[in-house]
Amino acid sequence: MCKNSILYFLLFSVVLYSCNKKEGSTFSAAGSLLSGENSASAESKELNPSDLVKYVQSAENGLKQKSKRDEVIYSAFYKPLDYIICREEESEEITKQTAEQKRKELEEMQYIDMKVEIENTEGEFIRYGNPSAEEYSHRINYCSFQMQKDIFLVEGDDTLACGLFHFERTYDIAPYATFLLGFPLKKEKQNKDKVLVFNDRLFNKGTMRFVFKNEDIKKTPLLKTI
Repeated sequence: MCKNSILYFLLFSVVLYSCNKKEGSTFSAAGSLLSGENSASAESKELNPSDLVKYVQSAENGLKQKSKRDEVIYSAFYKPLDYIICREEESEEITKQTAEQKRKELEEMQYIDMKVEIENTEGEFIRYGNPSAEEYSHRINYCSFQMQKDIFLVEGDDTLACGLFHFERTYDIAPYATFLLGFPLKKEKQNKDKVLVFNDRLFNKGTMRFVFKNEDIKKTPLLKTI
């Protein structure tokens, strides 16, 4: 009986050890899986082109700002380099090589679109307020050649002049116009908020300030390439 008891005890111990080992392996594997999922989620900062475009264009993500004075709506749109690449390539499959080449071409500047729109009207925005022929001509000249001098980008204690400027005139097609702007990119200022300043001498509505927070710029996903 003593021998049988010892045998049963040894057999029970082996079975118990085997079960504990399997359970431990199961919990360990599950823990590794959860850890891997959390890690992947934390590192998932890339989007395919169409999703990246949607993200950047959403006002909720801080890269679009707006100010209204009377019937005039001023808006500014900070455009990350990868967003520009997506818009230029117009493809869901952008190679890593293409993206890197485009970044090198664009990386010395930072780009902002500024839009001026007249609310609840039709026709050319520049005719706002029924200007005389002379005033209309003056506005055209201002938008084409003078406005650039009234636009700045403030980063910390630096005020940057507008280095690139293009007036996208719509003529009588739409009650708005878009101005494509570019400013020098200073590496040491990349962790600062950016404030676009426009001293409006087009409609004389005062000074517009559009604040792009550094945290919103930094959290923008990168382009997922192939």
